[in-house]
Amino acid sequence: MTTKERIILESAKLFLKHGYSNVSLNMILDTCHLSKGGFYHYFPSKESLFRELLNHEVFGAIVIPEELKDKNISAVKKMKLLVKFSYGYFERIKGLIGENDFFGIYPLVFQGIIENKHLLDKFKNLYIDYEKFLEAIIDEGKNEGEFKEKINSRDFAYQIISSIEGIFLVWSITKDFDLKKHLELVINNIIETIKAKEEI
Repeated sequence: MTTKERIILESAKLFLKHGYSNVSLNMILDTCHLSKGGFYHYFPSKESLFRELLNHEVFGAIVIPEELKDKNISAVKKMKLLVKFSYGYFERIKGLIGENDFFGIYPLVFQGIIENKHLLDKFKNLYIDYEKFLEAIIDEGKNEGEFKEKINSRDFAYQIISSIEGIFLVWSITKDFDLKKHLELVINNIIETIKAKEEI
């Protein structure tokens, strides 16, 4: 891990625990064992560090795995693989910032958007790209006869996104249910809803 990456991740933990406004530059310096000169070598200000933090994978970088782009994999299997990759994201982020701080991602992102208006377009575009990708998977399933022809692909793409995000949010607050199990349940229910009926 590079020094810059370490500063970003250690600062993320501080912001998640105390909130952006309550974290001083001195707190960052003490936590990262840096001098002011060492900090300014990588970031001109706390604000620039925060902006870069929000561009980090911890905060909403939706990376579409190559496996989901494979034309030889059925649409149904791709949708089931969404659980694998969504849970994999959670495990990766949990390893970076810790399970207890996972909930803090949501308010911190909202705070970042409020204080840095240009970030709204960044997150909006992330979700639009994700929706279009899921819509393409559903269209693929319709063309191959896996899904019902008359369903609205865009509507179900947004349903998948909102369901997955909702599960993460509720789990991060309560932590009283099996996250992976509920991700699988939601995706399987959506598949059953849109799946073409098998001819008898």
